Amino acid sequence: MKKIHLLTIIILLFNCSNAQKKMEKIANLYKEVKYHEQAISYQAEYFIGGCNFEILINGFPIERYYGLGNGTLSASVPINTEILKSGLQSWKIRIFPIHINGIPQKMIEGGARVQLKIQAIRFKDNGDIEKISTPVIDFEVPLKKEKETGKNIFVDMGKPYVEYCGTFQANVPYQLKGWQDGEKFDLSDSLNLKKEVLNKFNELRNMIINKEENKFEESILYKEKEVAQALFMTEKESKDIAKFYTAAFDGTLQNFNMTSIDNEELVYYCEDRVVTLLFTAMKCPRCKGEPVLVGRYEEENRKKVRIFPIYLYRPKGKKELEVIR
Repeated sequence: MKKIHLLTIIILLFNCSNAQKKMEKIANLYKEVKYHEQAISYQAEYFIGGCNFEILINGFPIERYYGLGNGTLSASVPINTEILKSGLQSWKIRIFPIHINGIPQKMIEGGARVQLKIQAIRFKDNGDIEKISTPVIDFEVPLKKEKETGKNIFVDMGKPYVEYCGTFQANVPYQLKGWQDGEKFDLSDSLNLKKEVLNKFNELRNMIINKEENKFEESILYKEKEVAQALFMTEKESKDIAKFYTAAFDGTLQNFNMTSIDNEELVYYCEDRVVTLLFTAMKCPRCKGEPVLVGRYEEENRKKVRIFPIYLYRPKGKKELEVIR
């Protein structure tokens, strides 16, 4: 009988030990973060309206919108995760016509507006702003007078697409490998690549469905390690990220279920070294351009979504696709 009790205790201790290890590696990434005393946050502040758009830093998307365009969007977005090392960085804004009922219109309208400002910010330990630098980029697309009405209109009105780009200097204390050693994808082989990417996304989706939390953590660990360093994460921030992921596995989210992933849009970034899947307007007009690894749940009788942005690359010398952001 004593042997049975002892065996039961050992099993219970083993199970408790395993439970404690869930997302433990991500929760402890703050311990590997360096240069806290030199922490600096580059922020991209944008004001864009009357059009659809995508903003990229070093070829990587930081914001995108595909919709009606009957208003303006403005936000300040941290971009350190796209800045891999000090030196010259690039920025690009892609402007598209608005969508109506999921259908893109043919021309950019006169009411479009585009502004972008990039600056470095230092924060105090309590989160307050200590210092804001002079903007390294302060860009605004000019307007012109319309002859017939005298109104100020978007200078590139009437075009089906336009992009604006430039460079800026950034100084960060860290160096990230990121996607620099990624193989360049062959665009002519996009059908086979799409199958491979789709399989990878469904593999990640199935990990969540099957509650394979440790396996999922290993798949995204390199991504989260670089993000933690780029954002100089604190203990609380690392633990919050771990909690965000764990909620998809431990039953915290009421009636949680993952959206199916099938015929989505394959999109290339970072000089064709990074790929992802995005929702098409055909499948979900309101979700056009949104990440496809999504779970839906309920909270206080309201329907909500939990989005897991995933970007893949293929490290040189390897066959498998891996999560890089």
